[in-house]
Amino acid sequence: MARQLVLFADYEREMIRARIKSAYDALRPNGQYPGMQFPFGYMPVKLEPKGWGLEPHPIYAPIVVEICERIIGGESLGSICRWLQEQHVPTPRNVVREFKGKRPLEAGAHWHSTSLSKILRASAVIGESVTGGQTYRDESGMAVKRADPLIERNTWEQVKAVLDANGAHIGPKVNISPLLQVAFCAKCGSPLYINKVVSKVKAGTKVYRYYTCIKAMRGLGCDARRMDADTLESLLHHTVLAQMGWAQLTETEEMPGTDYSTQMTELAEAIGALSTQIALARAYGQDVSKLEERRRVHEVNLAKLAEEPTRLLETREVDTGETWADRWARLDWNGRNELLRMKGIKFYAERDESGIVGGQLAGARYPLDEHGKPTPSEWVSIGEPAQS
Repeated sequence: MARQLVLFADYEREMIRARIKSAYDALRPNGQYPGMQFPFGYMPVKLEPKGWGLEPHPIYAPIVVEICERIIGGESLGSICRWLQEQHVPTPRNVVREFKGKRPLEAGAHWHSTSLSKILRASAVIGESVTGGQTYRDESGMAVKRADPLIERNTWEQVKAVLDANGAHIGPKVNISPLLQVAFCAKCGSPLYINKVVSKVKAGTKVYRYYTCIKAMRGLGCDARRMDADTLESLLHHTVLAQMGWAQLTETEEMPGTDYSTQMTELAEAIGALSTQIALARAYGQDVSKLEERRRVHEVNLAKLAEEPTRLLETREVDTGETWADRWARLDWNGRNELLRMKGIKFYAERDESGIVGGQLAGARYPLDEHGKPTPSEWVSIGEPAQS
């Protein structure tokens, strides 16, 4: 009797598993939310007459957009994770618990670069259904849409390109070196990197920070002297305010054009998915005529879109309503670094024999000469305050 009960229980468990999987498989092609974990940035909503779907979360969807902007702007994954912690943004696991009215888990309350990278790489951020970490596709090979995208596809591709190019270390660690990719050697043009020297003092130890030319540090033909970090950062701070603080800060506004690249990419991905299915079906001796017909339809549609006229995206500069000094005052060094890099502004500096640190701005407002070096005007030093 005990053996019979065990067999019946095992059979019932398999039946329950099959019913759940069948229901799950029936919901996926329609883009419905089958339950369990939902992607960060979305929230489940009740559909009429029945079922559940997903829609952008009013609080966390804009955070995903800002994360992508920070990634494209050059900020590191680690820095963004720290920012999320400071803003008390719950992790995806705790967002689900929050939606269900449960208390957050302390064990999963911290953001990590690896999990953040997975969120950004998943096609769920552009509204596609994902299963097993892969985009779920219908019989025609097209990705199943289940929600409005959090970001545009071209933005998503940009983010993935940055992640692929830099691995887990995205952009400069601006919290460690405020002037990384902003300060450069005035003698050879190489970037300045920060070095730390620990010295023993009466009270214990003291850490000194210096900016050093990478070529001078490696003995590659540059004799630039190292510069005290606080001195150089202070010089840049006063130079920006003196020479640019009065100027109106502008931002780039995009004027949308006519572009079919998103639809063409989706069709190309569907053709690739169908080609894989056709190759496998042929290997097993199965009929591939229907799959080939679907692929031909996609190829025809792709060719038609390729012939459609397009209009390029246009941009223009618009005033933000604040000056450089206004924005500079409300940013920390992380934000200042990002602002300078976004505007293409660099600071070329060196320390002379007398120990005076001097430098000049170059870039969008201060162009380089024909040799790629900053123009000799606007040079300032720590002993000679810049004049507006």
